[in-house]
Amino acid sequence: MLHKVVMMVVASILMGCSTLGIPTADTFNQRVAVTKTSVTAIRDSATIALKSGTITVADGDNVLKQTDTAWDGIKVVQDMYTKACPTADPKCVATAAENRLMLISSVLKSLQDYLLLQQRK
Repeated sequence: MLHKVVMMVVASILMGCSTLGIPTADTFNQRVAVTKTSVTAIRDSATIALKSGTITVADGDNVLKQTDTAWDGIKVVQDMYTKACPTADPKCVATAAENRLMLISSVLKSLQDYLLLQQRK
């Protein structure tokens, strides 16, 4: 039962705060924070799913590796943003960094969808 609750929380986080009445992330740094939170939530969900037998050890290892890669990608994206916008001006647009952050978020959404699908089986 606990893993179902955690999965619902993760789904809520990753669906987007606006659906919960919480303001969406407006700045690059806020979007990075949301993405990092998603990585942590997916790792926690995968751990619970593994302990409950919802996913296999191999699946758990795969989720961990992909979240490790996402975390490393977030660091790269932050460096890209810092180089493009050294003064952290909120009006500065670092398109390449933003696009890569969106790609990382998309991968994380796929991982979340996978974990939810496994939980429903």
